[in-house]
Amino acid sequence: MLTLGGVDYGLQQFHFHGPSEHTFEGQGTDMELHLVHKSAAGVNAVVGVKVVRGPSSGALARIFAQLPNDLDVHHSLAAPFNPDHFLPENRSHYRYEGSLTTPPCSEGVRWLVLKDPITVSSEDLAQYHERIHFNARPAQRFSR
Repeated sequence: MLTLGGVDYGLQQFHFHGPSEHTFEGQGTDMELHLVHKSAAGVNAVVGVKVVRGPSSGALARIFAQLPNDLDVHHSLAAPFNPDHFLPENRSHYRYEGSLTTPPCSEGVRWLVLKDPITVSSEDLAQYHERIHFNARPAQRFSR
């Protein structure tokens, strides 16, 4: 559950993009994790997490052990999980109103992008790219 401005958003699904869809000072990361939430009123809120190559995948290792071989198909995990276990300890973030990054790219999404990354092992990153390949929306210009 994610609570923003007194409104609860339930976790609907999560997925990865490789490479990242957010850039910081023009630089992306190896991957990005999106935790997609929805309120009772149908409003989306997404937590974006930068993923960089590191010594291990930590709590994400069991997720990578179950990667599917197909795209755009929802797969259930074999056991429940708590996403809090694989988020960085520091939860400071950037926040903006934007859109979904996959069709229909609808507007009105509340984005929170964590400043600190999590890590994925080189082996898990290679496995992801072997199965999923490139699946990121190009960075969009930010307008004020």
